[in-house]
Amino acid sequence: MAPSKTEDLESTQVESGGLSYEEKLRFVSPISQPMAGKKLNKKVLKLIKKSNKVKDVVLSGKKRVEKGLRKGEKG
Repeated sequence: MAPSKTEDLESTQVESGGLSYEEKLRFVSPISQPMAGKKLNKKVLKLIKKSNKVKDVVLSGKKRVEKGLRKGEKG
């Protein structure tokens, strides 16, 4: 039987010197539990990357957020 994609990815990460997802979870702070699963984490990071491309969607910084709240903007 051929190995699945996830097994291939995990083995390549370990061989290339990087840590696997499960190994990285051991080094996080105890208060950051429960952590998102690997699949959900990938979806969230993809969504954040998309939102960063459009600058008007996400307000960053105290001054921009306060200004947005005053004007009644969403995001």
